[in-house]
Amino acid sequence: YVPVAGWSDTASFGPQGDSIDLQAEEVWDLSAEMAVDGEPTLWQLRNQAGREVSSKVYTEQNGVFTFHRAGHYVLTLRNPRLRNLIDGEVADTVSFTWYIKVEGDVPEVVMYTVTLAGSPEAGGVLTGGGQYEEESAVTVTAEPQADYYFVNWTDATGQVVSDARSYTFMITSNVALTANFEARPVDVETFTVSVSSNNAAWGRVSITGDGTYEKGSEVTISAKANTGYRFVNWTQGGLEFSTEGTHTFRVTEDVALMANFEARPAGVETFTVSVSSNNTAWGRVSITGDGTYEKGSEVTVIAKANTGYRFVNWTQGGVVFSTATHTFTVTEDVMLTANFEARPVDVETFTVSVSSNNAAWGRVTITGDGTYEKGSEVTITATANAGYRFVNWTQDGLSFSAKATYTFTVTEDLMLTANFKEKVANEPMEEPQGYVYAKDRTIYLSVPMGYVTVCDMSGSCIYKGNATAIPVKTGGVYVVSASGHHFKILVR
Repeated sequence: YVPVAGWSDTASFGPQGDSIDLQAEEVWDLSAEMAVDGEPTLWQLRNQAGREVSSKVYTEQNGVFTFHRAGHYVLTLRNPRLRNLIDGEVADTVSFTWYIKVEGDVPEVVMYTVTLAGSPEAGGVLTGGGQYEEESAVTVTAEPQADYYFVNWTDATGQVVSDARSYTFMITSNVALTANFEARPVDVETFTVSVSSNNAAWGRVSITGDGTYEKGSEVTISAKANTGYRFVNWTQGGLEFSTEGTHTFRVTEDVALMANFEARPAGVETFTVSVSSNNTAWGRVSITGDGTYEKGSEVTVIAKANTGYRFVNWTQGGVVFSTATHTFTVTEDVMLTANFEARPVDVETFTVSVSSNNAAWGRVTITGDGTYEKGSEVTITATANAGYRFVNWTQDGLSFSAKATYTFTVTEDLMLTANFKEKVANEPMEEPQGYVYAKDRTIYLSVPMGYVTVCDMSGSCIYKGNATAIPVKTGGVYVVSASGHHFKILVR
């Protein structure tokens, strides 16, 4: 019997409802009513206010209920083959509801208070504050005003507890939460990101922020499969967007994403893989899939350090592996911890980010966590989807590398774009700029192109000849001319 959060929206409170009076600690046997023909029976118990009740109010075992506290409750069963014992026949509807009154001497109800505040106060409208029974499920929601966007929820110590506008937790003490908002800068380009499930009964989705984001902002989407189902992927317009159940990306356009779930085959051995951070203030983690995997499946774990910190390694007991992004085959239950540490204060660091000119055409990856000490090596990889091909990497529209997998030394902040294009029958193998790239103050031609000239932007030519590796003394933009083609390349 599986309790389902939020089920009240679909429960039937119509003519099949019935009333029952009980005494505290009296046993109420519903095992027969929960009998099914090959279908799981779902049930939900709420109090008169419509909130789910805590485990201290009642116990349930194999369809037998015992209530420990006086009060008014509503119990709903739901199943396509639910047996209605009132008339001895299979019910026409899929749910049945009891209205329950419990009387008698019961333990004192412990109540806690949820206090909400906005920072700034004008930033948004907050709901969910008030008093709740101990161990109740509490949901607080922050709805930003038009001129603000939601940042996160923090507790009384300033610790971030959630990046989602709707935050649900179990209350065990008085709680003070602050919803943090920031004013939207004037004339800043914004985009919308929405998420949905291909079937809400198979899995649920969530997203950080409020659905509207400034260009270049990071957003995290999460998909979690329900029992008996598994996460497949995120798609946009039917094309794969990500295979990570929890995926973080930078917003550059309006996106409508769908999380796809499917039934898990019966009798298949499965294992769980969980990831955590040694300190959530130092770095965050993500994993492909939804945390439950069939034996032999591949899973990728990703660690991303926050500003001022750096990734050290993944551990399970001892050191497991030292790459921030790591893929392995699942053969057992695994609990991995990503370890981060403070970055030395006097070390100069730079950020490197990668994106695709069209996520439907190809995907990109990068080693490390996006922040690198000066002189570190980083590798970027671009992989074209079926029907498309990689062209080059660019920075601010200038060619950075023609290699799909490219390793370089970090000396400055970079925002790199992998460019893909649709394959066309009988087209040349590469465009001219695909033959030329720069690395370590040298311009390389991946194939001989005959007579070559290299000139700076002032028109002064620094090389004329037939070489395929041309060193330059200073970084900058150069014009390379070869085989009748002229194009610009950035040398760092």
